[in-house]
Formats: sequence, structure tokens, C-alpha cells
Amino acid sequence: MRLITLLFILSLMQCACFGCQCRRKRHLQEAFCGSAFVINGKVITDQLKLPIGRELQNSTVPTTPQPPLWKFDRIYDVNVTEVFKVPVNVVLNPGDVIQAVTRAAGSLCGGYLPLDTELTITGGVNDHGQLTFGLCSHTEQGLTSYQLKGLRGGYSCECLTESRSFKKLQCLLNTLPGYNTDCLLKYGVCKKVQNQTCEWEVGIHDACVYNPVIG
Repeated sequence: MRLITLLFILSLMQCACFGCQCRRKRHLQEAFCGSAFVINGKVITDQLKLPIGRELQNSTVPTTPQPPLWKFDRIYDVNVTEVFKVPVNVVLNPGDVIQAVTRAAGSLCGGYLPLDTELTITGGVNDHGQLTFGLCSHTEQGLTSYQLKGLRGGYSCECLTESRSFKKLQCLLNTLPGYNTDCLLKYGVCKKVQNQTCEWEVGIHDACVYNPVIG
């Protein structure tokens, strides 16, 4: 019985360690279309809190033992500098300070935002109206002018930027010869063309599509 219990605990630990897997490459256009909110902001502070509805009965009295880390949320205060996308029922303007919530433990897909850093953040909205993000949510610093143009109205959500080939309307994002993935991530926009298919538009950066990846 003791051995079975130990094996069960070890299996739970293994699930926690490997329970969150993210794709290595994700285009900002895909993140934009799949997210409820997309903003630029500077991270001011962060703190650990129990999720709403699970707070300690008296937070001023130390509890022994303290709840484990995986029970907590990490809450970031973010000074919003630009708003690209929010749900219709959310009012958000540049200059507002909002809270972005994630799980505290990385094993539970908790995300991370560096303090005193301005970056693009994508994510969702929970039942309590809080902005949420996770380990697999797209965050990025130092966007190119092409990416900013896409976020400001250039990204069409009729097309997909997928690495899988079985979807009809898509722009492949992979490392096959003929594609420069890093270039497409920074300069590519997936748009529908006249024959109702989708293809990459890269402006002056033709090397994104026509040059093979070396190495």
C-alpha cells in the first residue's frame, strides 16, 4: 500500500512537470486572432494571491502551513501603453493600470512577465473579468513596424498561420526549404488573395519566402 501511494505521488509530480507543452514557433497574427485581448504595456509589479473565491478566511493572520505555490495565482500590474484588441464588454485605454493574472507555478502553465519591461501581451478574460495569460500565451518585446501595422488592423483572421498542412486557408510557418521562419515571424502577414487562398505578404522582405533556410 505504501509503495502504491508513493508511485501515485510520483505520477502526479511527473504530470505537474510535463503537463504544459507549447509549440516552439507561433506567429503574432495567430496569437492575435486566437486571443481575447492584445495590448502593449509596461509591467510594474507582481504579487502572489490565492484565486478569487479561495482566499484565506483571515489574510492578516499567518497560516501554518502556508498553501503550496501551485494553489496561488501571480498577479502582474501592467501600465497599458496601447490597446489592439479587447472584448466588447471591457473598457481599456492607454494609461490604465490593469491586472494580468496567471498561475504561479510554471508546471500548471503559469506565464512570466519581466518587471520594468514594455512588451506585447496576449491572453483571455476569466469569469471575474480579469485579464489572464499563461505559459503558452504570446508575449514579445521589440515588435517590428510590420508587426505593429498588423496589430493595428493589418492582420486578417480569415487566414491561418499554421504549421499543419491539412487546413485549406493557411500560410505555412515551418522550416522547409523556401521559407525563412524567423523572417516570416517578424515581417510576414498572412492574407487572402483573389483565388480565395491565403499566402504570405512580406513587402520588401522577399527573402522570407523565396530563400531556403540554411543550417
